[in-house]
Amino acid sequence: PLPRAHSVSAVLLLFYSFLIPFSLVTSVANHFEAACYLIEETPPTLRNL
Repeated sequence: PLPRAHSVSAVLLLFYSFLIPFSLVTSVANHFEAACYLIEETPPTLRNL
């Protein structure tokens, strides 16, 4: 039972190591998109400051 549990934990670790960067990238992309939208929406007078 020990090796099986170890393999399960290894699979979970692999899964999380793929999942966490993906969620980070998507959140960063969402923030970047929102920032670009805000920059586009700001008038040129505010942008020059």
